[in-house]
Amino acid sequence: MSKLTKKLTKQCGKFLEPGETIEASVLTSAPGQYTALLAFGFLGPLINRKLQASKGTVVEGVYTKPAGTALLFPGGEMFLSTTSRGDLVVWKRNFRGRFSGIHARVPAGAIQTIESDKTKLRTKVTFLFSDGSGLRANVNGNGTFDEFSASLSQYGVESILV
Repeated sequence: MSKLTKKLTKQCGKFLEPGETIEASVLTSAPGQYTALLAFGFLGPLINRKLQASKGTVVEGVYTKPAGTALLFPGGEMFLSTTSRGDLVVWKRNFRGRFSGIHARVPAGAIQTIESDKTKLRTKVTFLFSDGSGLRANVNGNGTFDEFSASLSQYGVESILV
């Protein structure tokens, strides 16, 4: 169990259903978020979030605008967890950085595949949902994504290494 999963279990267990537990967690960021931070300072992530909101993703060679399930995700930095019920949970944080509840809950059945491309520092991930929408994100850290994708794969989500 990763440090992040332990932290989320401690701070967010009260927001889960009775008997539900957190199995794996990752910290994700929108593509280009850190480049924007370096280029524009503290306004960079806000600018990048607006840019990412207008972008879609490419699914099977076809560009798709953000729609459906992908709109549940706030963009920017996101803390994602898989639960013992097979759900993907997006955690909500307040302005102090404390976790204040569940932003979105997506059942594993709504996630069709997860495409991943590993580099030295991060894993570029595309979540493809059953409604045809998609979400691109970068998973920060090395090795944290493997536990996360293994947790989702036991609920029938296909993981593809690109």
